[in-house]
Order: sequence, then structure tokens, then C-alpha cells
Amino acid sequence: SKRAWQLDFRCAAVRRKTGGAGVVLLSATPAKNSPLEFYSLIQYIDHDAWSRMGIRDPEQFIDRYLRIELKAVVDSKMEVVERSAVVGFQNLHELRDVIFRYGEFKTAEDVGLKLPEPRVNVVEVDMNAAQDAKYDRYVSEIERALEASGSGAAKDRSKILGLLARMALVAVHQDLDEGYDWKSAGSSGVDPVSPKFAAMARRVLANRTCGHIIFVDNVAAHRWVVQTLVKVGIPEARIAVLNATTAQAAADRQRIAREFNGDPDEGEAPKFDVVIANAIAYEGIDLQTRTCAIHHLDLPWEPATLQQRNGRGVRQGNTLANIEINYYFARRSQDGLRFYLLQGKLGWLSVLL
Repeated sequence: SKRAWQLDFRCAAVRRKTGGAGVVLLSATPAKNSPLEFYSLIQYIDHDAWSRMGIRDPEQFIDRYLRIELKAVVDSKMEVVERSAVVGFQNLHELRDVIFRYGEFKTAEDVGLKLPEPRVNVVEVDMNAAQDAKYDRYVSEIERALEASGSGAAKDRSKILGLLARMALVAVHQDLDEGYDWKSAGSSGVDPVSPKFAAMARRVLANRTCGHIIFVDNVAAHRWVVQTLVKVGIPEARIAVLNATTAQAAADRQRIAREFNGDPDEGEAPKFDVVIANAIAYEGIDLQTRTCAIHHLDLPWEPATLQQRNGRGVRQGNTLANIEINYYFARRSQDGLRFYLLQGKLGWLSVLL
């Protein structure tokens, strides 16, 4: 990206003027998607850190430190494809030695920052009849795929992950697997209310004096969540939506965040009480000032993203002593299993650091 090139050139200019030192990087999320991010970060600080060890490009870094295997994953079209995935480390002590030579890692507790105390609630709901019917249909398709034999068996089994992904969508809303987007969801004639949406709306309505952040990845769900909240009495003018359609530019996202937080020092009252968001708000958006509750209508695929969602409100600058973290699970769905797998899964970053 242009931003990465600019940072690279500027760091080189600083190192040239200071004899190789002088670059300091600060981040609340040093690496999330891949250990390869540390390869780039450390090169900004010391351009020759890896080459002195005989590592001259990202492929050599991967070969030296990461164990890679082909894994079946679901792509954006709900199709199963094979992709290379990091499944573990090798030469871990050597990699740690380099990272800790250049990096220092501190928690909020380590440096005395006061954060609101999170209170976790699991809110269980029953799926409605339409959700039950679709769920059962997808389960039957999975069972047939598992029982398939002959030449087409491998192809049938390759569909299973896509079916599981559709089941996860149905657990959020009965029509979320039908391919609606932000625009078509608004004119679809679909009943916007689902059991999860209704349970969430009741909790928002019960505490109208503070800020609520609602996370769900699918943008059609954003439209239906707005309609559900309006139905229970939340004025639409008090609801903001953060996704790539409604807030395309960084300035739009920052404006929404500012109008959600308000500014007590300047006497600026909050314009919004609810922000509905997806991945666009996971990083770089401060929503903490008056957030009293975070609502998860779906779950991400890895623990780091879940931490980033919660970090929008559980962070320095929140004026409240406590914050509710609400997870909405549909009974008979994968929600509970997926949540506890996430909680029990030791993220690669924790292993490394």
C-alpha cells in the first residue's frame, strides 16, 4: 500500500540520519493476521535485523519459523477452497529472541491504566420456526454429504463448510442466508425481527441513558437491526451504522464516533445512542466514552477479533465503572460451541509472546 511505502521510506530516512537508530513504533495491535507482520515491523526499526540471520525475504521467514498446512476454508462466496494456513511454530525460541530484542509488550494493568470492569452475559434465545426449518434442512444436507460414497463423495463433503457457514447466518436471522445486501435488505419486505434481534433490542431499550455498540458482520443484518430497534421505540435518528456502505471514508467513521461519544468538556451532547458495526470498526475507532454495553449478534472466527470488538468499549477513557458484554446464542445452533472453542483456543500471538 502507499501508506506502507511511505512509512518504509520515512523510517529509512530517520535511520540514515541517526546511524541506524531513532525509529519507535507504538501500537495497540502489533500483529493480528499473521506472524509475518513482525517481519515487516522489525524491518522498520532495524532494516538488517533479519538479513543478519540469513533471512532475506518473507518466504525465508516463513520457512524458518512457521509450520504451514493446506486447510479447507470458506471464501466470501460461501464456497470451500483450500488455502495455506499457519498451524504452528518452529524455532520458536529464536523468533522470540528477535522480537523481544526490539519489542516491549505491556498490558493496561502493567502501566496502571484504569479500564471499565467487563461483565459477560450469555443471552440464549430459541430459534423461530423459519430458522428451525432451514437449520434442519442444512443439517440433513450435511448428513447426506457425510454418508456419500463413490466418485462424487469428495465433492459432496467439500460443501460441508459452506453449509456450516450458512447455518451460522440463519442463527442470526432467518433470511440472512438469502444473499441480501444493505440496499436490497431495505426494500425486501422481509420481517426484520429475529429472536436475537428482539432480545438485543429489549436490553438496549432497558438502558437508554448510555451508549450501545452492536456487532454483526453482515450488512443486511445492519438494516434489519435498525428496523428492529425503531419498532421497539428507539428513534432512528439516534442510531448510527458503521459499515463500508454507510461510512466509506475514514472521516465519516471518525465523525460517527465523535457524535456517538459526545464531548463533555466542550458541552457537546451525544447525537447517537446506538452504533451498529462490523469489521470496519474493529480498529482505529474510539467509541468508549459512554459505552455501557457491547452486543455480539454473531461471532468472529478468531479470538483476536473478539478482543478487538470488545476493545471498542473496554478501554481507557470510558467514563463508566462497568460495561456489559452480551453474547447472543441461538439454542440448537453452533453458537455455543463456537464461542467456547474461541475461548479455549490459544491464539498464535499468545503462544509467541
